[in-house]
Amino acid sequence: MPLHGVVEVLIHFDEFRNVDLYHQGLYQLRVRLSVPKQRESSVSNTKPSSVDSATPVAPSKVFALPYNWFTSRSKDPGERANSEASKPSFHDVKQACISDSQAAFYSRSFLVRYCEEQVPLGDFCQFRLELPCELLVPEKSSVTSETVIACDIDLLYGELKACSINSNINLKSERMLKEATTGSGIELKRASTVRLLLHHIQDGLYECVPVVFDEAHFCSVKMLICATLSDFRFRLPPPQPEEVVSSDVLVQDTEADNLILGAPVALRSVVEPNTLEEFLKLKEAKEVTINASSSETAASMTCSGSSEYMHIMEGAYGHLESFFYDVTSRCSTGSFKVSLAEKLSIPHNPPEEAGPKSVAEIMATMNVLAVSSFELWHRLLEVLAVCSRKVCDELLIVWERNTIEK
Repeated sequence: MPLHGVVEVLIHFDEFRNVDLYHQGLYQLRVRLSVPKQRESSVSNTKPSSVDSATPVAPSKVFALPYNWFTSRSKDPGERANSEASKPSFHDVKQACISDSQAAFYSRSFLVRYCEEQVPLGDFCQFRLELPCELLVPEKSSVTSETVIACDIDLLYGELKACSINSNINLKSERMLKEATTGSGIELKRASTVRLLLHHIQDGLYECVPVVFDEAHFCSVKMLICATLSDFRFRLPPPQPEEVVSSDVLVQDTEADNLILGAPVALRSVVEPNTLEEFLKLKEAKEVTINASSSETAASMTCSGSSEYMHIMEGAYGHLESFFYDVTSRCSTGSFKVSLAEKLSIPHNPPEEAGPKSVAEIMATMNVLAVSSFELWHRLLEVLAVCSRKVCDELLIVWERNTIEK
């Protein structure tokens, strides 16, 4: 289906804690988001656990695109001294980065020296994922299982001897460590992996989760995950070569053959939409055809199918707005009040629904919702960059309470 849902995901590494790692050395975190690519409709009716013998190779994955990263700050940018930003630290050996080839985000690398060591990270990364709308909004007659986004967190490790540094490092060696690792090209290898499954992503997700690695690498990281459905976009599929050939053949055939062979071409131009407006009108016509034999009036079923995407965007925006109010209520006191004075207001609310709407009204409402979600999402990022630690601590309490209740 050419309609795709745009999902914005924020990953935040708040704090790393070493419980009992076996080795001293440099550590780093890597995160990737992916969704297994769905098979064709003829195969999609099989159970999720079944294996297609004709295609033994696992279906390829759709990876989320990391496109921006930043770090948390405890003060206003004007109050931070430039010397503090460049000060060497064992907990900030190499800065965070994005790997386009791997579709992954790498946190800052840090040195772990002793048990129960806590490393403040404060790294954020924004991911964007476009999924076909049938994966986010399954049809009522479809048996497709729920779409789950896999979040893979890798713990990377590198030995100090790889950059010619003795393991007995004193507190005065921070600059030496930073200079040695910068020019050495040390490679950190994957030591352990934890996979989180993100459910109901289209409804919005705002949680802080303690990620604990395996017993051989006993450590944990406090991670904040925020996700919202921000927009629906219409993507035309690339033209198929056989369709181009068939159109060339039609020109060379006789007039009688054109009348026969031209019928499927004309039908295809009507059935396959080329714009979002045509897509919504086609879905509306489909719903009217299905419900034509029922006793419902035409007004009561106006755009009953095409308005479904608008309602989903309204629900996602409502959850985003609720979380924004919750965060700002926690951060609008104390030392955060002055620095967040211009960031705590809602940009503008989308229009409220008032009965059945036409396709044009639905498109206008979806556009307003997309703009409002974009503004509010980036306003939320600005707030979290200032008070992420406080938000993570309180969300972690909620997570622990929900875990105990289960």
